[in-house]
Amino acid sequence: MCNHGRFLKGYFKSKDRSSNVRGCKLPEGDINPAGGLSTTPLKFIGKPLDSNWMGLEWSQFKILTLEELGAVKQTCGVYKLLGIATNELLYIGESKNLRSRLNSHRKKDWGQEVMFSYYIMNPETKEYQLKEIENDLIGGYYALTKIVPKFQITNHK
Repeated sequence: MCNHGRFLKGYFKSKDRSSNVRGCKLPEGDINPAGGLSTTPLKFIGKPLDSNWMGLEWSQFKILTLEELGAVKQTCGVYKLLGIATNELLYIGESKNLRSRLNSHRKKDWGQEVMFSYYIMNPETKEYQLKEIENDLIGGYYALTKIVPKFQITNHK
């Protein structure tokens, strides 16, 4: 119930220790907006490079260039980055603004040219729901390969 920023609907979540803001029960009738429903778990189908991987309808892979990003909507969704030289998935992510997030990845050094593919979510999707879906994708990738994407847990520039 309390996962990826999701919280019980009748309670307020504590902030970090330095803020000195502690969680508590909300007044009667108040609802925590992060207290909604979880997403339905993704289906374990296809392979990571497939256009229907995990039951989502992924866009075609395109080279991660500023020109290609111009066609990407500024909306929420999930994405995957593919190394062209190695043909391996390098990263799986989520964002409330796909174009902006992919553009920040465009500026990073991946050690090779990179392609991207994305799936657009409903604009009403909550941040915790995006993280749940990202988590399902990473778990699906791990179930197939027994590794996480190369840059999934590496902070690189």
